[in-house]
Amino acid sequence: MLQSLLQFLSQIKHLKIVFDQSKEVNRKNVTRILDVLAKQNHKLQQLCIVCHGENPYFYSGQDILQSIRNICNAKNQIDLQHIDFRKMPFTLDDELVELLATTNPNLHTLFINNRTLVCNVAPDTVRKVLRACPKLSALGVYYASLSDDVFRELLKPERTPFIHLDIFCERLDKYIPVI
Repeated sequence: MLQSLLQFLSQIKHLKIVFDQSKEVNRKNVTRILDVLAKQNHKLQQLCIVCHGENPYFYSGQDILQSIRNICNAKNQIDLQHIDFRKMPFTLDDELVELLATTNPNLHTLFINNRTLVCNVAPDTVRKVLRACPKLSALGVYYASLSDDVFRELLKPERTPFIHLDIFCERLDKYIPVI
């Protein structure tokens, strides 16, 4: 089935990959699909990655994250408009998130609040994302990725109207006061 899919990847606009990351063969197939997309897809607009199953010990998803970087570094100018990594349990960092934004300035939706144990995306990176992607109208982040400067950036009059903010906070009662 993977061979059949590979011949049509160049025509796909919206791709949602759902897989069991506990199996190495599945992870290899996902990286293969993403790497082929990086080489040949000019039409991809939406990417969603959903992982099921247990994470193998000491597996941090670096192979899949590298394949996502390859998509961003591709010479074929993929123009992603919607990215959803909420169900991908790998720690995203400033470098990858900034790369996603700078290589996809037409982003409308970016969900990076993926419920990992740590947040490695600083507020300054979110601010850079908002500057690089003026059409961004839906954003999902960790509470720790927000700051007053991020909100000031969201409120700038030249921005596309912001319609959705999805904030993940593990301990809501600790960080957000109840009125």
